[in-house]
Amino acid sequence: MTPSLKRTRSASDASELSILSDTETETTVSREAKSSIYKDPRYPTVMESKGSFMRESANGPLPEEHELYEALLTEKATLPDDALLEPQRLSKLRSLLRNRSELRVCIDLHPRLVPSAEILAVLHPGQFENLVEGHNDRWLDAILFYKKLPQPDRTLAYPLSAFTETERRKLGVVPGCASLFTACPGMLFPFFTAEVKCGKEALQIADCANTNSMTIALRAVVKVYRQANMVTAIRRKTLGFSISHDDGTVRIYGHYPEIDGDKTTYYRWAIRDFSYADDNARERETSSRFFWNVCTRFAPDHLRRLKEAISHLRDPLAPSGNSRTPSNPPPASECNATPLTPVTSNSDTAFAKPGPRQRPNSATVVQQLEQQRKEILAQFGQQQKVSEQQQKEAREREDKLLAQLEQQQKVSEQQQKEAREREDKLLAQLEQQQKEAREREDKLLAQLEQHQQKASEQHAQLMKVLASKMSSDQASGKS
Repeated sequence: MTPSLKRTRSASDASELSILSDTETETTVSREAKSSIYKDPRYPTVMESKGSFMRESANGPLPEEHELYEALLTEKATLPDDALLEPQRLSKLRSLLRNRSELRVCIDLHPRLVPSAEILAVLHPGQFENLVEGHNDRWLDAILFYKKLPQPDRTLAYPLSAFTETERRKLGVVPGCASLFTACPGMLFPFFTAEVKCGKEALQIADCANTNSMTIALRAVVKVYRQANMVTAIRRKTLGFSISHDDGTVRIYGHYPEIDGDKTTYYRWAIRDFSYADDNARERETSSRFFWNVCTRFAPDHLRRLKEAISHLRDPLAPSGNSRTPSNPPPASECNATPLTPVTSNSDTAFAKPGPRQRPNSATVVQQLEQQRKEILAQFGQQQKVSEQQQKEAREREDKLLAQLEQQQKVSEQQQKEAREREDKLLAQLEQQQKEAREREDKLLAQLEQHQQKASEQHAQLMKVLASKMSSDQASGKS
């Protein structure tokens, strides 16, 4: 039997969930606490060591993805009228929210930049089907990627009802159990997240949080396509979107995987970076229009592609000898084929002629089930050992990387200290040279004044001699 794709929560998940204050619950964490890890300047570097990059890859997404981005940005959308987004009021709204708290921005601005898909579904029946939203909900049913379970300000995913019972069984999705394919309870395959941050380096923190969320989301899609042997179909294809914004600036990203054999790395593409309150108010509806088109254009196509990949997965309830699923039944000739049935003989080597299958007795069935159970337990035990070894190696690599980063930081601090010392020494030498120059200048000025004084005395003596000579010449002339 093929093991289920379902996974239980690891010990690292449990330890991550246990770090809660007295006023926090497992469902939600304070805005400050949920963003703490993303403020570490080393976070992007550690994520890169695990295969998730906060930049585009060398080749970027496929060319047709750029056409998709342009369509999502420009196609018309029937957005709700909002008086505060009128050009004459927009600058006042921007001024009102400047230097205010994240919660204030979330309440007053975020719904205008990213409308609620569920509210839009009420206003426009039939256009927003098979969508479910999370608002600051923690992804308790997800599988950890690195240290922190996501808790986006906005999550958009598919409800359980969007998938049939057979599809959920193929995925191994069980309510209340963590899975690669779930986010919050009742939410499968998230494909959009939004983060609101304010303050110093706000958008960088929001980008880090969105990267963590979308890496987990894309990992689930890649897993399904790998199980279906269709993984090349999603190489460099956009599988999710995110929006980061503060009280003035909005960033829109598309997230896609690069796939090279068994290796998968995750990247993002910067679709648009703008101020919603620009001078001409041209961008005031850009993010809401983009979100509308993600819900009405991308989401249905993404769901259809997921269902197609899931249809190629094996149904756990299908006969163990048959790899086909109910959606791909075998040909009638195979279904009606008569198997060879072993019979008992003295030599235990003879087989009966083709005929109807003999019905096994209950003891044989129990024995087979027990054997299958032991095989499954052995497989899970082996997988758990491999998983534990991989987690151990990952922790060792992470510790080694952090040690290297700390060493580099120490080296950098030492270099900065030496640079400051050299600078202080050069400044001291410069001051000494300036002092010596001033002393030489004062000495030269004193010598110059002395020469000028002597010259004045000599001039006075010379004038006195000339005057005396002139007096004597006049006296001699008179005589």
